[in-house]
Amino acid sequence: MREFVDDYVRDRIGGLPYESAYKVCEQITALGKALADAKIKIKVPGVDLLEIKAGEYDLQRFIYHFFMKCYWNEELNQNDNVVINYDWYHPQLCSRHTLEEVRAWFDKLGLKITQECVDFYGITVRGKRSIE
Repeated sequence: MREFVDDYVRDRIGGLPYESAYKVCEQITALGKALADAKIKIKVPGVDLLEIKAGEYDLQRFIYHFFMKCYWNEELNQNDNVVINYDWYHPQLCSRHTLEEVRAWFDKLGLKITQECVDFYGITVRGKRSIE
């Protein structure tokens, strides 16, 4: 589901000039802010098909993690929040990969993996070249 919304928004704004795409992202940011400002916690059952783990979630983070990226962080200013949403949705050269694919890239380049993290935000892998 999440990929569907991400792809839908990306397809709709990808060809727009910066100013127009930014305006769309302002609206997406306003949605994220409204959800965060509601300060609602929800308790949900697990839904395996949607990869939702049972638990309690802040409403904004629940929507953000499982349905659509509508970023909001009250510690950042309005423009910074909008730019984060813009950065998520506007690039047309984007792709999705598995941890196994990323590990294979490191292996192919002879890099030793020093850190791996797979979470709601994606895959982060760090490595270094062995010095011999």
